[in-house]
Amino acid sequence: MGNTRTSSAKYGSLEAGMAVYDAKTAQQQTELNQSISKEYYRNRFCELGRRLAAANTGQILRVEDNYALWLEGYGEEFSFGDEDDDDEICGGDNFTPIYETYSFTSESYTTCNSKVNQAIMLHQANQLCHVLQEERATRLAEAAELGYPSNLHFLHRDNDPGPSCQTWIIQDCGIPRIRDYYVGDPESREFHEGWLQLLPGEVIVSWEKSCLSGPHYFRLETYIDLAAVPQELKCIAETMPSTTLAHLSLDSWMPAISAKQQKSLRGLFSTALMECLGDLQAHIDCAYRDAIDPIYGNPSPNIAGGWLALLGIKQTYVMEVLEGEEFAVEDVEDDM
Repeated sequence: MGNTRTSSAKYGSLEAGMAVYDAKTAQQQTELNQSISKEYYRNRFCELGRRLAAANTGQILRVEDNYALWLEGYGEEFSFGDEDDDDEICGGDNFTPIYETYSFTSESYTTCNSKVNQAIMLHQANQLCHVLQEERATRLAEAAELGYPSNLHFLHRDNDPGPSCQTWIIQDCGIPRIRDYYVGDPESREFHEGWLQLLPGEVIVSWEKSCLSGPHYFRLETYIDLAAVPQELKCIAETMPSTTLAHLSLDSWMPAISAKQQKSLRGLFSTALMECLGDLQAHIDCAYRDAIDPIYGNPSPNIAGGWLALLGIKQTYVMEVLEGEEFAVEDVEDDM
């Protein structure tokens, strides 16, 4: 009987010992896993710090033994006056760094990684803007020196069923250039849009209507080097005084130029620019198609080919409403 108790006690002690051993082993394994994980994420934070330094963003990520520090900025130290002057607070000349602390964990790494990526992308975007601004300033100065027009401003009017008009400056890449300034309220029916400087390769295009039932009037003009004017266009090119530039302009009220002159003029413009003209006049066509003048009761005439007709390009538009103000252009014909 005594031996049975002894065996039972030994067996119970063995189970208890194994449980303690398993618990200690699990704790050691957990600590080992945590140590490995901590070192792993510490190394990844070090990689983030190197990326940030290589990108030269000006931001600082400092990796210590137990945590990583992101420099948020600097705070000014304040000192209090004499004991008798409890309300007096004096600002100091010293600024202390303010850090955001990250532990070496997956969650903290994800947050900090996102912050590093944002800082790098913002820095790269700022650098690109700076480069583009410098390039644009150089181009503006060169264009001004060559004698291209400056301080251009045009009336933007939206008075349907009364007179309406608008002007665009189209770049050679086919993208309308955003105005540099405006005079008046851009939310109103009438204001002036302004551009500081016309650049080489750009085309000024205008559209206007005297009233809803009046005809569409289209005009385009560009400036090119006088030496580059084709022979057949010299009779319509206007020489710019004190420059080496020639001014070429066409509008809906002028007699049509010859097919040879139209072909020569098309050669001065990029395909992208002419596609932009087609897109703009398609929207004008859509806005006025089937419109009836409420004052005179007459329908609005068609656009009669728009700017492209001045260049000898025939284009027919069949507009279909898709969703809201989105439209499709179909049945496009071109005799180029």
